[in-house]
Amino acid sequence: VLELFGLKLDELVGKDFFDLNYPADLTLQIRRDINDAFETDGPVTNEVLFPDTTGKISLYEYIFNPVVSSDGSTHYVVGTARNITERRIVEDQMLQAEANYRNLVEASPGIVYRNQPTAPYLTVYVSPNIKDYGFSPDDWYTTPGMWSSILFEEDREMAVREFETAVDKGLETD
Repeated sequence: VLELFGLKLDELVGKDFFDLNYPADLTLQIRRDINDAFETDGPVTNEVLFPDTTGKISLYEYIFNPVVSSDGSTHYVVGTARNITERRIVEDQMLQAEANYRNLVEASPGIVYRNQPTAPYLTVYVSPNIKDYGFSPDDWYTTPGMWSSILFEEDREMAVREFETAVDKGLETD
């Protein structure tokens, strides 16, 4: 809070939370969330964009927890906030990378699948185009070794051996 508002500790101590000059829309949202915490008697979490003293906008997550004194006479809220801008950027990048990978895999004309790395090597993912080859995705997910059953018989033994060797070495076997 000191950094966010450009304050010194003695300028903050004793101040009411709303004396910190939040933007009007944010003040309204925070008041609503505090009221919700009291009304639901549970924590309320929200994310808000907030400008620091330089004008840089960051994404903050805050949590308000209602507290009632043991005799029930005092009600107040304990709040915590943290800057989650960097985390959100990384999350968004990961989601984009996953979407790119999924698009690449699902646009591939070949069957793309992933098996568990231990016997019985159940399939944990198979590309949707499996249907184009006359197979049901459910068959792949419920039949151990389905991938090897569709290989040419003369290739099957060598392919299974190579697969097991890769698994033993801890290699990806997509």
